Formats: sequence, structure tokens, C-alpha cells
Amino acid sequence: MTPSTTLTNQHSTQWNTYQVVTSKTLRLFYSAGDTGCYGYRTVAKQDSSQVRIRIIEGTLPNAPDTCTLIGMYGSILVHLEQPLGSRTLLAEQ
Repeated sequence: MTPSTTLTNQHSTQWNTYQVVTSKTLRLFYSAGDTGCYGYRTVAKQDSSQVRIRIIEGTLPNAPDTCTLIGMYGSILVHLEQPLGSRTLLAEQ
């Protein structure tokens, strides 16, 4: 998914697993809703020992008034300031 910065009704959603794409790029996998209704973005807090990542879900600006309850598996890329290396990766709520 392409990150969206114009979401309304935002809340955190849990990511399930991740894949290391490059030393500074991770792909997070999560349960997603209808892509015509919902968008996603990430917030990462990083220090020398941990990387804490939160996925934010919200309603897209041009979403229809009624959205179907469709479930799918989504993924989003997270770009880190420094390589993940041996730092602990945590899901943050």
C-alpha cells in the first residue's frame, strides 16, 4: 500500500509479521480493509537498541459513505534511519 497522510478517523492497527527488504527497509504485513475506503501510514520511533513501529489506519478523504466489510492482507514499506541490524523490532500500539 502507498502511505496516506490525509486520513480521518485514525487509529492504530496491529501488524502481524515483517520482511527485511534491505538493511534500512522493512515490509510490514497486516489485516487491511477495503482499499477504496481505508488508507494506512506508519510511525517509527528509533533508537540505538529498538525500532518501534505503529501502523495507522484511517478513512480516505473520498471514501464512500458505506464501506463493505472486506478483509485482506496488506503490506506497507517502512524506511529506517539506520540499518535494523541487531536492534529489537517492536509493534507499538
